[in-house]
Amino acid sequence: LEAMAEAGEAPLRVYNSIDMGDARALMAGGPRDAGDGRIITRAIKFYADGALGSRGAKLFEPYSDRPDASGLMLTSREEVMPLYQEALRTGIQIATHAIGDQGNHDVAAWYEEALRSTPRAEWRLADPRWRIEHAQIIRPRDYHYFSDLPIIASMQPSHAIGDLHFAADRLGDARLDGAYAWHTLVERG
Repeated sequence: LEAMAEAGEAPLRVYNSIDMGDARALMAGGPRDAGDGRIITRAIKFYADGALGSRGAKLFEPYSDRPDASGLMLTSREEVMPLYQEALRTGIQIATHAIGDQGNHDVAAWYEEALRSTPRAEWRLADPRWRIEHAQIIRPRDYHYFSDLPIIASMQPSHAIGDLHFAADRLGDARLDGAYAWHTLVERG
């Protein structure tokens, strides 16, 4: 894509995220801008947990329809913290996939730690615009992360539609209060 953009052949604009396995290379070279901004590579995508449908989204309590399962974390604080802190220093945006309530809590807490432990004078961007991708199931007591910190709940309405037929079974009624909470997060700023 970058070669196409440099040759003037990119028919559209792309804001590109790379996989966390290539994080160090992007941070070493900094954000890339090809073809007068047609292709921008400035973000790294991390994966905190799995999907709700497969019962891989990490929950604090077991799945309602499978009491022996509570999902799984795909990464750890120890793995991501140095990368998050370096991203602040190099102007790289972070996007971390989190679906379950524990996955979202952990990512928000990691973001808070990285943002507070890295002096603002070292941030390359005043507003890093870090995202939690999907942010599907959030405990109401964790909503404050999205208003207190400069992070974005990057939510896709299609997930609520796709999960419609099994979300209540997987989560139970009590956890549904914190699921797909777009309106609540907007109201809270």
